[in-house]
Amino acid sequence: MPAAQFHRRFARCCCAAAVFLAASAVGPAVANFHVAQIDEFMVAYENNPAVQFVEIVMKIGGQGVVNGSKLATFDSAGAFTGIALTVSSNVTAGADRRWLMATPGFQSVSGLDADFLFASALPVIGGMVCWGKPGASEANPNSYVDCVSYGNYSGPGNNHTASPNPLTPYGYSLRRIGDSDDSSADFVCADPADPENNDFVTVDLPASMECPSGTTSTTTTTLVGQPLCGDGTDDGSVTATDALLALSTSVGIGACALCRCDVDASGGVTASDALRVLNAAVGVPVTLSCPAC
Repeated sequence: MPAAQFHRRFARCCCAAAVFLAASAVGPAVANFHVAQIDEFMVAYENNPAVQFVEIVMKIGGQGVVNGSKLATFDSAGAFTGIALTVSSNVTAGADRRWLMATPGFQSVSGLDADFLFASALPVIGGMVCWGKPGASEANPNSYVDCVSYGNYSGPGNNHTASPNPLTPYGYSLRRIGDSDDSSADFVCADPADPENNDFVTVDLPASMECPSGTTSTTTTTLVGQPLCGDGTDDGSVTATDALLALSTSVGIGACALCRCDVDASGGVTASDALRVLNAAVGVPVTLSCPAC
């Protein structure tokens, strides 16, 4: 199984272990599409700006009522440039399940069917992409569920994009690795891109332009004299087996020391730690930082 597909499947397992807690934290006033976010996107491939996609991930169940939601674009100065797509139906909901908006050019190049099609409209040099149900406030970024700013963007963001990511996903995608409400920190260059539609079908698109140096490496912080952070099995490297050990520990059926598996130094081993370890194992950029033993 390709590493990207394994990553997706393992991520679902990690998320499932935390679904109940996440759902409990969401009050009844939260709409049934709000607990979702932009997970990966691309504005051009093989020097062709007609190849674009935006993937949405639903973080908990019950978030499939997306009919009428809109994909909006803003130029590099922050001016609203239009609605690229108004979603025409709901999708099948599920924790960590994805759905895909893309151009016909993307479908042709990738062979992957998008759930919804739009004409190429994402800013290529830099800008901001937003998704949600803005009502009459389409030009207001804060009316959307999520936004991502990138490239030479210099305008205002919304609550989820404190600063733009300096990269432009031209020839590669930008993929989410964090939830700090900062586009610069939460997205990294992905090679290959691995968008997935609502039917769990995915494709690996090798980058047609090399990721800038230093944007896809994993950072591991290990204190001198301490075990390798993330290496739960103590074999000298961080692998998918370590991720599985962290996951089993998070649900109470495994045992991994905090100084090996608490890779976000939160004071406990959770499904989030397991996913971070898996990201490191398959080469997705992520920071691992464990407490001392």
